[in-house]
Amino acid sequence: MVDAFLASAGWCITPGILIVFIDLTANVINPVRELPEQLASRKAAVALMDKHADSLENNVREEGTCTLNRVDNEITLKNVTFGYETDCSALHNISTTFDAGRKYAIVCASGSGKYNSGCKCASCPL
Repeated sequence: MVDAFLASAGWCITPGILIVFIDLTANVINPVRELPEQLASRKAAVALMDKHADSLENNVREEGTCTLNRVDNEITLKNVTFGYETDCSALHNISTTFDAGRKYAIVCASGSGKYNSGCKCASCPL
């Protein structure tokens, strides 16, 4: 169609014009070709978000009320092991004392498993 227009206008089709035409055509066709894949990915993402939302709705914890008394002394841990799973401890054999009125943080190397249950950090120094 473009070649008919150029021919009727008195222009000849050179190899350069042909290459530019093919290149521009590809720029139009490629996004159209990728559209079904993008729509399928979006549909899968929406389905996954719906699945997670349903899971969160079904796993609601019943919360009660609990009044904590003020700690005036210290809290002492002796040989405490803690893990998110029974066969894997994130903290192992910890003994320390926490003074009242102070703030503490358990710090390990980044990615060592402080938060998740990946068992990457078997024993973290305080």
